[in-house]
Amino acid sequence: MSVLPQKVGARPAKLVAGDKDFSLILVQNAILSLGSVQAAKVAMAARALYDDRKAYALHRAMLGHRGPIDGMGALDHAKKLGLDAKKLEEKADGEDMRKQLTLHTRTASALAMDATPSFAMNGMGVGGWPGPKTIARMVKNVRACERISC
Repeated sequence: MSVLPQKVGARPAKLVAGDKDFSLILVQNAILSLGSVQAAKVAMAARALYDDRKAYALHRAMLGHRGPIDGMGALDHAKKLGLDAKKLEEKADGEDMRKQLTLHTRTASALAMDATPSFAMNGMGVGGWPGPKTIARMVKNVRACERISC
């Protein structure tokens, strides 16, 4: 899990809200530190244990966190959302989450996602946050011509 600039917030989700043909898929690309790895595994555990709405609420809470976040910070956010921190910690420490995080990291690497946050649109990786206008233009282009640049 990485820390996004506060200005990013929920903007990516708002761009695709209400569009059943456009998906926002979260890739845990824990490239910053051991704490980043721990937080990513907690986020993935939430996705495995809870419905999409609850897992995404945790994801957004973690993205809104000021400063670095680690496993304990992620669990604190989970508690505030009413999620079971003990179950999350147990799941996050499991072999299946380690394997899943490895897959996420390899996927991010294959898409040249070497910054946080990063995005994938129609199989093309976008490293870093280029700003709301650029992301909105990319979404518009993918809808129009299935590429981030028409």
